[in-house]
Amino acid sequence: MLRSHNIQDVEVDFFLSFLDHAIKGEAKYRDLVAPIILDVAQLAKGEKEIYQLDRVGLNVKVILLNTASDILKEVTETNLDTYLEALNSVINSSRQTVFA
Repeated sequence: MLRSHNIQDVEVDFFLSFLDHAIKGEAKYRDLVAPIILDVAQLAKGEKEIYQLDRVGLNVKVILLNTASDILKEVTETNLDTYLEALNSVINSSRQTVFA
């Protein structure tokens, strides 16, 4: 089955690629994904409102919130690394479900 490719798909693809590198321990990629994840984690916990989010990666943040809000409620800066793989798995699973 073919699916259309839009800017949101591209952003998510880049994010997942960076997340995969972060999972493998590459610090420069962790530094790129951490602010996005931590920002949306604050939203999931009710510490921020959607209008307070940094606009960088907003499409990815909305997808993260919709697919992994339960996980994000547990994420903090100190335990972020332990949740990277779970976030990657949930996002990939949701994309396969939507596009299967």
